Amino acid sequence: MSFEDKLTDEMCHHFNNKNIPEFWKSWNAQFRRNISKQVNINGRTDSEGIANEFAQHFQSIFCCLVEDSDAMREYDSIRRDCLKSNDKLNIECVNCVNVELVDRCICKLKKGKAGGPDYLCAEHLMYAHPAVVIHLQLLFRLILSHGFVPDKFGHGISIPLIKDKTGNLNDTDNYQAITLSSVVSQLFEIIILEICEDSLSTDSLQFGFKNSVGCMDAIFTLKSTVKYFLD
Repeated sequence: MSFEDKLTDEMCHHFNNKNIPEFWKSWNAQFRRNISKQVNINGRTDSEGIANEFAQHFQSIFCCLVEDSDAMREYDSIRRDCLKSNDKLNIECVNCVNVELVDRCICKLKKGKAGGPDYLCAEHLMYAHPAVVIHLQLLFRLILSHGFVPDKFGHGISIPLIKDKTGNLNDTDNYQAITLSSVVSQLFEIIILEICEDSLSTDSLQFGFKNSVGCMDAIFTLKSTVKYFLD
């Protein structure tokens, strides 16, 4: 009973504070059904065989833009125009990357997450020697100055996650891939978002991939709109 009461209190707390992701985590911890770990993917039941089946499946649905000549030509054209017209803006972006910004963005990394291909996680950067922050600052400034990122930023470990836990666990289409990328590349993305925050705007009716909003806000807006037109 104490375990259930604790989860109930957590759900109420997260719901009242509009922390929807944590609310659903507590919900699943209390109500989800136990799922058998015995799966059979295309006749393979061993770990290596299942991993190879998923690798082939995700490779078959992957779209590589590098192989799209039209997309690459458009990218090269846009990049050349940006380099010609935004030299001053680029210098301003580089100057924005200071030790304080890097340190602040490191604090925004989420703890307790699995490491990427380099086996590094957020805690390695958070509790590292302050000199690491200086080296990261120099790295990010060089990336912005030259317009290129390390190839390792494009490497990741793909892990299959079940879409519908009550569906067919032996169907590869019932799985989605999440990628564990380098924590340094994640940090660089946070820094870019921090620098460009004033230039990024979204529609007031967008509820996904935004802070402090989620499904509950979308449902409330939909119900309010329907009620308005019905009245």
